[in-house]
Amino acid sequence: MVSNSLVHRKLQDYKFILASSSPRRLEILKTNLHIHDVTVIPSEFDEGLDKSKYSPEQYVSETAALKGDDVLKKTIPTADQSFILLSSDTVIVCDGNIFEKPTTKERQWEMFQAYRKHPDVNVISAVRAIKYDTTTHKVSSSSQVATTKLCFRANVTDDLLQDYIDSEEGLLAAGGFKFQESGCLLFSGIEGDYFNIVGLPVAATYQVLSELL
Repeated sequence: MVSNSLVHRKLQDYKFILASSSPRRLEILKTNLHIHDVTVIPSEFDEGLDKSKYSPEQYVSETAALKGDDVLKKTIPTADQSFILLSSDTVIVCDGNIFEKPTTKERQWEMFQAYRKHPDVNVISAVRAIKYDTTTHKVSSSSQVATTKLCFRANVTDDLLQDYIDSEEGLLAAGGFKFQESGCLLFSGIEGDYFNIVGLPVAATYQVLSELL
């Protein structure tokens, strides 16, 4: 988003809230979308939805919505200015299975073995923007889902995988890797929005903001 775009000018009338503590999402908002005045209010929603009841797209959409709703209900009672609230959720999908943060090295290794068997790996994110008007007390929202396709390297060695796991770089990252860092060594190709992998799909975020403003 160029800094003098119509969307950017309209945003000046609103407080902008990011419902996430992710430094990467905040950086993308500031660097790529030129939204510099951001209030961070992390969601406390327990991301424990039953994955078996949702498609990957439905899962990230519902999780992003619940994250936003958690912050919304805490923000409205004390709001003295109309605001835009942005929430997002990202998962890695391989062979129809949803992979989130591995939390253990053993689980991370299992994920990488799944990628070896099924090298087409999708990064799926949902972005939801909520607009609250303090004059009318009206709440409106817009959401988008973005998918970026990755191809796991066919010739990746056990030693490289173990070295990456031992580095602990991707231990707390969705899918067990950080593509923007050394995790890119595990993949041979990318199709789609690079920033979706990093933390926030730029095009989808711009779209939801455009629809609300």
